Amino acid sequence: MNILIASDGSKHAEAALDFLTRLPLPENSEITLLVVVEKPRPLFAGDHPIIGKQVGEAFQEYRRALQQGARRVLEREERRLRDRGFVVRTACREGHVADEIVEACCEARPDLLVMGSRGLGGFKGLLLGSVSRQLLRHAPCSVLIVKSKDEPHRGGPAALPPARESGRLSFLVAFDGSPHAKAAVQVMKSLPLGERAAVTVLTVVPELSRHGLDSAAIRLLSEVWQAEKEAAQAAAEETARQIACAASHVSALSRDGDPSQQIVHVAGETDADLIVIGARGKSAVERFFLGSVSSYVGLHAPCSVWIVRTCLPPISLFP
Repeated sequence: MNILIASDGSKHAEAALDFLTRLPLPENSEITLLVVVEKPRPLFAGDHPIIGKQVGEAFQEYRRALQQGARRVLEREERRLRDRGFVVRTACREGHVADEIVEACCEARPDLLVMGSRGLGGFKGLLLGSVSRQLLRHAPCSVLIVKSKDEPHRGGPAALPPARESGRLSFLVAFDGSPHAKAAVQVMKSLPLGERAAVTVLTVVPELSRHGLDSAAIRLLSEVWQAEKEAAQAAAEETARQIACAASHVSALSRDGDPSQQIVHVAGETDADLIVIGARGKSAVERFFLGSVSSYVGLHAPCSVWIVRTCLPPISLFP
């Protein structure tokens, strides 16, 4: 697996590195460690007839300091990854952070982009920083958003789950039968999970409106609803059987209600370490790059989220 991890040296970036080293990854995985340096420039004082030159020189010095800091981050985090046995390449780019990361993804064509939920410029009140939000929507590959343990979320901080105590990661796979969801299942099947993971497969049946229906239509709706729930449970169980070839501990679960809220709720209920979800569901409009459910989950989940895309670049780990 070809992985690009974007770092800025913040605690959230360090949490992303630590989480990545805990994931069961294919043996041939390679990591590109990327740091992007903003290109600072004066907006007004640079053209001042008296102090413009001094301001320009000060900004150049500041730019050199940023570049030196980026090199230190690369060296430190490259050592950490190499010490854990990873094959690592490093890259440093300059410019707008989100734009440069997207451009790097277009050039390197990774299977997965890994990033912390917030960077050094993140506001504590936000679940995701502005760069993470932009990459969630615009990155041309699958995205893993790593949230640190002190991340704010609904319900407050979660207690340490048994999966973490035993060293086993807890995965929640959201499945709706869409191509992106099927790609997420293929990702799970490709990972050497074994005893190191507990996987829950979740299907959610959206509620159907009864507004304006007569009694006969409501009876028909009840029959359709029951059939849909039974099919959803069967789909969860079949998907769990498929993933069982890679993981020893797999279970199936079906819920009804709003898919976005149910996925986030079940993630908290099962103390999930990672949600794996397709970028778009069956109901998503094709022109939208990220579906409403995956977007909501990425923003509000109480744990890390792996959003799987089937679009460019081609995902090499799939046959």
